[in-house]
Amino acid sequence: MRRTPWHNNISSQNPICALRHGKTPRLANWQTATSGSASMADGISAGQRVYGYFPISEELIVSPMRVSERGFMDGAAHRQGLAPIYNSYAFTHTDPAYVEGTEPEQMLFRPLYMTGWMICDFLMEAK
Repeated sequence: MRRTPWHNNISSQNPICALRHGKTPRLANWQTATSGSASMADGISAGQRVYGYFPISEELIVSPMRVSERGFMDGAAHRQGLAPIYNSYAFTHTDPAYVEGTEPEQMLFRPLYMTGWMICDFLMEAK
């Protein structure tokens, strides 16, 4: 996957989480990327736009699993301890929340919206 370099949503939480787990911090953020021409996975076409949690780098090699018309999960062994939300990638052309032309806004607000739902769910379970 090739990321879109101008759409970044960096949080101070990113390096802190890495340090807590004894790993070298590698900043990641919610963004869109484009699948490369070397895509060998069934169901993922070259040039397909994808939304997900990507490390800040020019390229990310993933091990797609559970590929569907909506997206896929990264099955890389080193990512299996993460919450599923961080391993899920959505194809923008089938994502009902994606609006073309508003990627910078989506990179900022979409994670906040999801965080609000997760906090609400946590508080409801804590009762």
